[in-house]
Amino acid sequence: MLDSVVVSSDEYFKGFFPIVAKAWRKFFPEVEVCAAFVTARDETDDEVCKLRGIYDRVSLYPPVKGIPDKNVAKMSRFLLASSMGKKICSIEDVDTIPLQRDYFANKISLRENNKILAVGKEVYRGTDHNSSFPVSTATAEGDTFKKIFNPNDLEYFELYEFWKNFTCNEGRKITDENFSDEGLIVKLVEHSSFENIQHVERGVDIINDWVDRSSWDVDKEKLERGGYVTCNFLRPFEDNEENFKDIIDYING
Repeated sequence: MLDSVVVSSDEYFKGFFPIVAKAWRKFFPEVEVCAAFVTARDETDDEVCKLRGIYDRVSLYPPVKGIPDKNVAKMSRFLLASSMGKKICSIEDVDTIPLQRDYFANKISLRENNKILAVGKEVYRGTDHNSSFPVSTATAEGDTFKKIFNPNDLEYFELYEFWKNFTCNEGRKITDENFSDEGLIVKLVEHSSFENIQHVERGVDIINDWVDRSSWDVDKEKLERGGYVTCNFLRPFEDNEENFKDIIDYING
């Protein structure tokens, strides 16, 4: 059903890496947890060595001139997933963790072979994100992701240069600070003529089923009985860590 979970970050959001790894290991101990890290650090760096101690796989990606690191990072998780062949990979945000197993397992179990599972397109209808592709929990074989993200097998810097050609929703490009990878993915799907997208509804109430940064509040009793689905953290990690105590204790417990 699932072989790997793939997250990514630049230097700014790297503080989330440890709790993300712990959360996925808590609820999916059989799944490989992988990190794409956009950084100028090398393999001998202490921070990189620490990451290798908590992730099954860490891939380093250098910054790309003319593209904000955060945008390089958003797309690097798809590069990593695209390199994983027949393994079934699920994409997640580095500031998001599961708070239970059942919801994610049930959604991923719906996916048909050689299709990309897209969860929650319906929540974008009638909003400014209507033309976006929902990234969270997007799941497919590595080879299937590659058909969209790197069908011509371009080298790393060539691929990012190629992506500069696309103008996404609201005129945004990968070189812009307010770039959305969810907008670029729609354009890449169109460009590749890939049609095997399997949409399933999110089926949760963000207010009641998530611990979300838009209205941060944690009911500790509900948390401990598995009543929440996921947590979307306040950002960045270092400035908000004191607010995460109940979540961190629950994951470590």
